[in-house]
Amino acid sequence: VDVVRERVEFDDLVTLINSTAKRWDANQIIVEDKGSGTQYIQTQGGGSGVARKAPCPVVAISTDNKSKEFRFDGVTIMFKVGEVVLPRSAIWLAEYESELLSFPTCKHDDQVDSTSQYLAKANLSQTKRGTVKAIVGGSGRPNSPAIDVVSERPPPSAKIGGTRTTPPEPVVETPSTPPKKHPKANRATRLHDSSIRRRLGR
Repeated sequence: VDVVRERVEFDDLVTLINSTAKRWDANQIIVEDKGSGTQYIQTQGGGSGVARKAPCPVVAISTDNKSKEFRFDGVTIMFKVGEVVLPRSAIWLAEYESELLSFPTCKHDDQVDSTSQYLAKANLSQTKRGTVKAIVGGSGRPNSPAIDVVSERPPPSAKIGGTRTTPPEPVVETPSTPPKKHPKANRATRLHDSSIRRRLGR
């Protein structure tokens, strides 16, 4: 698990993203379709007869003009139910946790934005959940896109380092009404009751 935060020009940003993806054997690069992120998608993502230059598929993420607060609020339930796991220790962990816990009043929020965008994508997946292998960006500039370098695995939880959690066992509810008895059983009961009443002279 890694977090890379550097202020670089576009050419150096391309090199940084691609080298990080190769180092972690990523199978997807998630890029916010905004500013230099759009430029990266266009020059590295391929498509329309143009060969892809990035080491793995590039996935463009649109913010739909929603605020960072709105987007992060949409994935907070994943933290609450234990679907997001952090490592016990890492060089970047203290700064990462501080940013998440102080959001939205923190000075920089690019890691929050990268996290919310990845978790939103992982939450939509029906067959696989991924592992955030690196969150790249962190320039602190207003138009800096959120870029996640992702290596997906098949665990059932969205995992940011550490060990994955096992989803809770399903709750099986017992019906409030008793099951219906078989008609023959009801008839046998009635005949038995009638025989008892005859013996008692009722």
